[in-house]
Amino acid sequence: MTDHQLLLDHYLARGHEPWNTSTEAAWLDYQLRDWIEPLIPARTPKRVCNVGIGVGLFDDWLGHMIGRRDRLISVDRDPEVCRVFALRQARERHPQPSVVVRGDLLAGALPDATFDLITIVGSSLDEIGPRHRDRAFAALAAALAPSGRLIVTDFADVVAAPLPTGLVVTRRRHARRGELALALALIEPDDELAGGAA
Repeated sequence: MTDHQLLLDHYLARGHEPWNTSTEAAWLDYQLRDWIEPLIPARTPKRVCNVGIGVGLFDDWLGHMIGRRDRLISVDRDPEVCRVFALRQARERHPQPSVVVRGDLLAGALPDATFDLITIVGSSLDEIGPRHRDRAFAALAAALAPSGRLIVTDFADVVAAPLPTGLVVTRRRHARRGELALALALIEPDDELAGGAA
């Protein structure tokens, strides 16, 4: 399949999916943006990573929110998702496109001690599965740079985060709209532990 046909199929499928144009999807999207924007570290240059691309709208937005000297890495284990996202950002001439990485969080896709901010939003945590959450949080924690931030959201009332030693939830948010629930946890290094180790 040519790149043009692949992109056309993507746009048609995205427009045909009722969820994508629903008020519920819009509510979730804007709620996430409202919560996350003030949590993006101000320092620059910074390295930012989003795990789980999906259709890539969150990655598009995150690319607009970071500075010109910052770098956004978008990671997904699905090769077609990665290919379509990279093609779409190029076709749409995104002003700050992601560096797209095909890889699995549980298989070491993220380098250690690298990112000032990591986000994992929407259904990405559910797709990892409850059996693998401990390993996923350990991999996310290992990929944080010193004083980095991890933002995790889940379609639930609370983000259940089995945190590795040295990390703590510093902020929680929760919202509900009808049957939809959305929760956010901001996870950062535990300053008391870091101070005690110095």
